[in-house]
Amino acid sequence: MLELDNPQVDVRDVHGMNAATPAIVVVAFNRPVALGALLETLRAAAIPDGVTLVISVEGGAPSSVIEMASTFDWPHGPKRVILQLRRLGLREHILRSGDLSEEYGAVIVLEDDLILSPHFYGYASQALSAFSATPVVGGVALYSYMLNEFSNLDFEPLNDGGDVYFLQIACSWGQAWTWEQWRLFRAWYETAKDLPFDSGRPLPRQLMAWKPTSWKKYFIKYLVETDRYFAYPRYALTSNTARPGTHTKRPVSIYQSPLEMRSRRWRFTDPSTSVAVYDAFYELTPQALNRLEPSFPATGLDVDIWGDKPIAARSGTFILAAGGSAKGARRFGGAGAPIEAIVANGEPGSLVSLGPKGARQRRSLWDRYRLIRATSPANARSKLMFSVLKPIQTEMKILSSQWRESRSRR
Repeated sequence: MLELDNPQVDVRDVHGMNAATPAIVVVAFNRPVALGALLETLRAAAIPDGVTLVISVEGGAPSSVIEMASTFDWPHGPKRVILQLRRLGLREHILRSGDLSEEYGAVIVLEDDLILSPHFYGYASQALSAFSATPVVGGVALYSYMLNEFSNLDFEPLNDGGDVYFLQIACSWGQAWTWEQWRLFRAWYETAKDLPFDSGRPLPRQLMAWKPTSWKKYFIKYLVETDRYFAYPRYALTSNTARPGTHTKRPVSIYQSPLEMRSRRWRFTDPSTSVAVYDAFYELTPQALNRLEPSFPATGLDVDIWGDKPIAARSGTFILAAGGSAKGARRFGGAGAPIEAIVANGEPGSLVSLGPKGARQRRSLWDRYRLIRATSPANARSKLMFSVLKPIQTEMKILSSQWRESRSRR
């Protein structure tokens, strides 16, 4: 079915739709080669009969993209092509794609620069069903992080026996929502979208440098302000090719993750009992740390091992951070990853310390280097240099954005 987008026409019918049979929504614009590769991967994937494919084509897309979407043969169920009447921009386009969850009960949203595991649909449908009644889960990711997106340092979530971990970062490289998950975000967004982005709870500074066309930074803000998380697979079902597009001017390979190629039934842990629950700074939450090691307080503790949190994000009485020699502090050492495992093992050392926040000395560059060398020794110096330069780059982008905004007001 080929249709022009008309937001005034209401064709919603959610009878028979549920989180176990999500529709697949492909978001396309001006990358016909990437779109063709994604569609062929979808055709060959392990997808049950009766699954709807929606291809939403951005306004102003080239005729080659429109023709490809229109003529593509979808063997698994109904196909629907939506031609947007105007150029929406990526943020609005993703928002409209998420809105389709009301019609279908749940959606899997894929941009055209992704590669997929043939078993992505089985994972997504199982995860959506598993977490549909878990209020603190705001969405389901198909991608899995191997890097901290803000510092580009290695990220390895703790293994608690389950196939998922929880992170206060929205996923834009393959994501899924039930209607209820999306509805709650949409209600928040309508009241928060026009407020200053830096109002509310402290966020990673780099979000301020992201373009206004980013929907993801708003969803991260929503997760932080409502104490929710995305559920991520430990083994990726999608990976990012980072082909040039709206937010990427050149190919990038550092965010590619190995794909899970096996078919299996996934084990979904609960965020209330999991030890692999991380905040928006990729730091383990105090509650998860307490489950891992009960001697650590579940409240009144700031976990800022890497020292990337602003002062406003530190409200606890105690702090767990790199280095430190304050009197009375508990100190931990060792080597290996993830860093939280070093802390939980309780081996004495000077790598990380837990002590009163007021007595905590300022983290030094040497502390950070020792952490990097202990947890990811390969290319430790270059990783340190990148993590030092990244905040500088972020501030330059923010200043440039503020300058352009001030110029536009004149």
